[in-house]
Amino acid sequence: MSYYLCSLPPQSRRLADGIREHWLIENSLHWVKDVIYEEDTSPQRSGFAPKNLSLLKTWVLTLLRAHGFHSIKAAISEAMQRGLGGFPHERLHQDNEP
Repeated sequence: MSYYLCSLPPQSRRLADGIREHWLIENSLHWVKDVIYEEDTSPQRSGFAPKNLSLLKTWVLTLLRAHGFHSIKAAISEAMQRGLGGFPHERLHQDNEP
């Protein structure tokens, strides 16, 4: 069970939409970070390392999604197959072409 505190007037539809949006973000971002990146089992647990790595992973996920990768697992697999070269330059800059 979850409880929510807010300063909004108690309009059930508006509150339900806000809660649903919160869980959409939770499920789409944190699930990927927990399952794909295994963030919950990370050995980095002290200092700034956990927060810095989490920010870096979020940035990578955002970058991949911005460039058309809907499956993060497929994007990581493609990057691993290409080795150190990563993704082709053309794919990352396709929006900037004339």
